[in-house]
Formats: sequence, C-alpha cells, structure tokens
Amino acid sequence: MEMMLSLTPIFVLGLVVTLCIGTDIATMQWNGKKIQYFDRATALFEQSEDCLPGFFKGVWQNETCYMFVTAELTRSEASTFCTEGALGNGLVAIPTELHHAHIVGQIVMQTELRASSSSSQYYWTSGENFSGLWTWGTSLEPFNYTKFWTGSTPSTGFLALYESRSASPSPYYDWISTTSITNAYRSICQHFIVSR
Repeated sequence: MEMMLSLTPIFVLGLVVTLCIGTDIATMQWNGKKIQYFDRATALFEQSEDCLPGFFKGVWQNETCYMFVTAELTRSEASTFCTEGALGNGLVAIPTELHHAHIVGQIVMQTELRASSSSSQYYWTSGENFSGLWTWGTSLEPFNYTKFWTGSTPSTGFLALYESRSASPSPYYDWISTTSITNAYRSICQHFIVSR
C-alpha cells in the first residue's frame, strides 16, 4: 500500500508553512529557500503554548524551546534563519550534560534526524571560539560543560554536533570545531520562554 502525502500550506506569523501530511517534516519558505524542520512532539520535546510554531519545549526544563532544522545551511545562514526565519533567539546553546543528553536523545530516536548507517551528520550550534575562550553565541555564556570528540582539537572556530557511523570509534554526536563556515549542515534553533 502506498502512503499518500498531501501538502497543506498554512499561514503562521507572516510565514507560509507547508505541512507534509504523512511525515514529521514541515517546510517553510525563507529567503527564497525551502527550509525543512522536524515538526512533532516526542517523549523528550513537547508542544507548549510557550513555544513558537515549529518549536518544542524540552521536558527536562521550562525555559527554552527548540527547533530541529533538517535543511542544510551554512553557519551564517543557520544563525540568521534561527533569528529571522524561525523568530527564535539563535542557534542552540548546550550548557549542561543534561541538555546534551536530551538533544542527542531526540536526534537519535527520530529517524528523520539521525545519521543513516555508514554516513556522517552535523548540526550547527551557537558554540564559538575567537579569543581562546569557548562561548555560546546565543547566551554569551562560557562553556561549563564540554563533550569534544576524541581527536578533535578545539582551538578556534565554530561548534557542531558530529556523528560518523563509519568512524571508529564512532563519535556519538560529540562536539567538533570547524573553521569552515561555508559547509552546509543541519542546525538546532532555540528561543527562550518569556514569562507571562
């Protein structure tokens, strides 16, 4: 039996968002590009009236909503999309081991988000180092927790979550620094919840 998919355009906060019924990936137009993102609540990320469309609140905390963007964008495009296109605060900050565990858990448990067998997958974060200190660009806080991949030399650049299903040992969405901001990766956006 073949699954029928229907595209349903809807208008949300001045953006045209297309939901692809039959999948958990939605699409929105931004700067002439079709941006796809994961659009379903899960055991780790729930829908909340505190979150903008496409964002989900982590069940372990009550201050941030997240959007998992499956479209591959450069670091600059991803950062701009998170603030302008998705109307969030920017790329994700991962300040604690608990945050890292839940974000990686979400990626690994959803087939639309994880790396397929014998492939690699990267997700841009807001981590950056220009003056010898790693900070989260979204919150401007220095790193209190790190999970750099063994073999990665975190000296300067931008931080991405990295998994290679063909590497040995396999990095399991460990952190890797890159100075190549022209590479196109997936990304994770966040926005802080404003108290009502």
